[in-house]
Amino acid sequence: MAATGRFSLLTVTAVAMTFLVTTSVRLQRTFDTGDIDGDQWRACCIAVAGYFVLAELGKVLSRQLDHRRTT
Repeated sequence: MAATGRFSLLTVTAVAMTFLVTTSVRLQRTFDTGDIDGDQWRACCIAVAGYFVLAELGKVLSRQLDHRRTT
């Protein structure tokens, strides 16, 4: 798996773990966390989605620049 694939997997895993820790009562007690509301979840999801979009745009731009340098 490429480094960017591993990073994407780790990011998705972190979001999933955040979901579990904030929704499971047993994990809330273990990690001393509380419930988060819908607005907070939306903010988290928008931030993660925004990061992925920007990362992919960066890859596209990087490929285009590399292609222009080689031609």
